[in-house]
Amino acid sequence: MHLNARAMRIFRHLARGSRLNRYSNGQTMGEYALIFAAVAMIAYAGFQVLGGDINGMMNSLGGNL
Repeated sequence: MHLNARAMRIFRHLARGSRLNRYSNGQTMGEYALIFAAVAMIAYAGFQVLGGDINGMMNSLGGNL
């Protein structure tokens, strides 16, 4: 295969990929689900670690009211 013909095939392949990528901007529902799951796991872990402290603060706050 001639070098110019090979370069043209690569260029066409890259151009086709950028044309397809142009229509897939933004997050998909799957990406939002992954972000939500990560936030939920971090919040759950935080509540497990700090749960007793938060409970104590809420009880003292309720007692002060």
